[in-house]
Amino acid sequence: TIDFLKTKIVTLQNQNRAALSERPAPAVEDLQRRLDAAVQAKDKALHRQEELSVQLQDLQMEVGDLRQELTQARAEVARLATELEKAQHRENGIDAPTSTSVLLAVEELE
Repeated sequence: TIDFLKTKIVTLQNQNRAALSERPAPAVEDLQRRLDAAVQAKDKALHRQEELSVQLQDLQMEVGDLRQELTQARAEVARLATELEKAQHRENGIDAPTSTSVLLAVEELE
């Protein structure tokens, strides 16, 4: 009777605990879903960051190449400008300017 009821209560409590431990509460399930979504978002963001980092490195290399081409083009412009001025001065009987003065003039034009 009383012992039977006590035993029955303990049994039911144990079953209740087992059921609760097997099935998480809705709040726990919601938190777990939110945590999983946040972890996925973080992973996507890290992957995107890696992609952007590679793109940035590629673009930095391309900028370096373009700067080198620009430097070479400036030198070629200066050389041709010097040749042109020398030719013009020869026609006019005047001494040719130095390449330094031509480079300065080219940089001023830019």
